[in-house]
Amino acid sequence: SFQFRRGSQARSIHCLSFNISSTMLCVSSDTGNVHIFKLEESVAVTAAQQLTSTMVGYLPEFFGNIWEPSRAFAMVHLTASAGVANICCINSSNSEVMIITANGELFVCQLDAINGGECKILSEHRLGGV
Repeated sequence: SFQFRRGSQARSIHCLSFNISSTMLCVSSDTGNVHIFKLEESVAVTAAQQLTSTMVGYLPEFFGNIWEPSRAFAMVHLTASAGVANICCINSSNSEVMIITANGELFVCQLDAINGGECKILSEHRLGGV
């Protein structure tokens, strides 16, 4: 099983999208951020998560918040689009994340499928008629 953490506050999720091979999950929310999670699970991570789940029950809440599921592998920050509904996807070569907003904006961002991190915005387009 997988657990994902994209932030510390509750948010509305706009879109959940898998890449073509179902090895990454792209998630957008009402903050304007898009988070990409890798869907690879190792024995070491699973054992650590089981140990953490057991320990958190005995520790103060502060420590439980530290030992939560791993955070996003890669992300896009579109702060100017916070609060605007959007959909996101990863292209078939896992090299780009595309985000389309309800305002008619299309963002194409570079995704480093090996190292992750902040995705660079490659281009922005305004879709006509919106």
